This record gives sequence, structure tokens and C-alpha cells, in this order.
Amino acid sequence: MPPSRIPKSPADRIKNDHRDVISLARLLRDGEVPPVWLPELTHEAMRDLIRAHAAAKRDTNRQTLCQEALNRQTSNLVS
Repeated sequence: MPPSRIPKSPADRIKNDHRDVISLARLLRDGEVPPVWLPELTHEAMRDLIRAHAAAKRDTNRQTLCQEALNRQTSNLVS
């Protein structure tokens, strides 16, 4: 949980690490800190593969559009 999301009273405007640690310790003690899910390495690898596939598809589409535009321009010059 980022320190900025820790509930504070209006009188507690001075921010420093010591106060943040105390606030986090209280929240942990009371069980109010939500659990965080960390993906496994295989899950991260799958995400990377999906991102790479999407990037390759974008690049292919861009190249296809550029080639079509170039073909249209050259066909107009020849005609």
C-alpha cells in the first residue's frame, strides 16, 4: 500500500518515514492491508509473449499500410 493511501488525520500533516512505518504497522496489526498478488514467472512470460505478439502485429499492419500507400502513389505516377 503506498504511503499516500494511508488514512491520516488532518492534524497529521507532517510526513516522514517514521510516521509512515507506525501507520503501516498499525494497519498490518489490524489486518487492514489488502493482500497483493504477484504473478509467477510463467505468467509473466505469457504476458511478455502476448505483448510481443501485439507489437509484431502492429508493426506488420503499419508496414502493410505503408506498402499500399507507396503502391498507390507509384501507380498514380505511371498512369
